[in-house]
Amino acid sequence: MGKSYYEAHTYRPRKKRRKKRRRFFNPKSLLIIFIFIIIIVGALFVTTSDIFNIESVEVENNQISNKEEIVARSGIIAGENIYSFSAGKAEEEIERITIVKKAKIHRKFPSTVVIEIEERSPYFILQEEKTFYDVDDEGKVISSSETLTRYDVPIVTGIKIKDLEEGKKLFDLSDVQVQTLKQVFEFLKENEMLKKVSQFYVDGSGKYNLYFENGSVLQFANFSAFSYHKSFVLYFIKNMDMKQKVELIQGVNPIYSKI
Repeated sequence: MGKSYYEAHTYRPRKKRRKKRRRFFNPKSLLIIFIFIIIIVGALFVTTSDIFNIESVEVENNQISNKEEIVARSGIIAGENIYSFSAGKAEEEIERITIVKKAKIHRKFPSTVVIEIEERSPYFILQEEKTFYDVDDEGKVISSSETLTRYDVPIVTGIKIKDLEEGKKLFDLSDVQVQTLKQVFEFLKENEMLKKVSQFYVDGSGKYNLYFENGSVLQFANFSAFSYHKSFVLYFIKNMDMKQKVELIQGVNPIYSKI
């Protein structure tokens, strides 16, 4: 028998689903909160406790650069908290010192800061009149002297550069002679032959002359001529058994002559 209209449209409340009460502070949440509190307390302790005040600043691997200047440039002050300075900014300031190529700062807990230095070393020596300039492999002028103090790197003569001073980067110049010097030395260095070069000389006619330990010389008018004979250059340097002069001309076999 079918339901009456009243029975069919009578409201019947749905059964309420029992909702499980979620615990706000479950074990996992409590653990996270506890760890967070520990971190905050630890950070406050490290940044405020006298135990972490800087007692000494050590400088390592500085052979030429001055320790006092390095520490002063860093801005690190004894007695301050070991986290009171930015290591990155301090490194940047130290690297402004001409002789410093790279600086790295380490915090040695609880109260020591270590500054590790990588110094620039001469790649060649550029002679300008009566002054000798040490230049590194980035073309940066490291230092200058009125006397030649070392003979273990090539000496470069005949290249005229205006306003030469410490800190200047030669390889940034668009000067043709400077760029030729850079390209030739990079090629020789890559092939471990640069140490055999004693002098790079640009003569009065504008030709480049590479002098070697035994007195032999390679002469070329531009880098294109040198590059054309790269294979020969390596062979020549490896097999030098007598003093001789060789001129490199693009498209032509090397021309030998006696010295």
